[in-house]
Amino acid sequence: MSAKFNEIDRLNERYVKFRPTELQRIAGEAVQQDYCPDIAKLAEGGFSKVFLLRAKNGREVIARIPTPIAGPPHYTTASEVATMDFLRDVLKLPVPEVLAYSTTSDNPVGAEYILMERVKGESLFSRWLSLTTDEIKDIMTQIADIERKIFDFHFPVYGSLYHKKDLNGEARIPIVEDFCIGPIFCPAVLA
Repeated sequence: MSAKFNEIDRLNERYVKFRPTELQRIAGEAVQQDYCPDIAKLAEGGFSKVFLLRAKNGREVIARIPTPIAGPPHYTTASEVATMDFLRDVLKLPVPEVLAYSTTSDNPVGAEYILMERVKGESLFSRWLSLTTDEIKDIMTQIADIERKIFDFHFPVYGSLYHKKDLNGEARIPIVEDFCIGPIFCPAVLA
């Protein structure tokens, strides 16, 4: 008997069946290669499984596969991709580039996925205790500048951000370029 509360149920809530070899092929195509022969699980949280894939040319791709409890299929992935693209392309913030994605499990991988570039560098967490006061002030200023750019953008309504193409005929409010506000499907709001 497990000491964890309903451990089997909790594991089943996060189980996602997918085809790793197809994920490797599609990741390879995203970086102009036939295949990414190296794949390793980086993390597994409540909402997604995260993998690192490496192509023969050395390019690295991060793959995120949402779990069933991440939110409603299609909308969760579509909104996450649009949000990353909006922050990167419209607000010009340092966000990883989305290389490919699918908002449906009806694809060769057999699951929704997001493929994005891997951003290299050190985590702030690993350096925090060795930073000087001036370095901390500089970092906090950079974070405040990022937040200012986000909060300065006026959204006309409350909802989730999407690419227009990902909301086929559904109610949507255009905002800029190919982005729109559509239905909100945040688990915290729906609870």
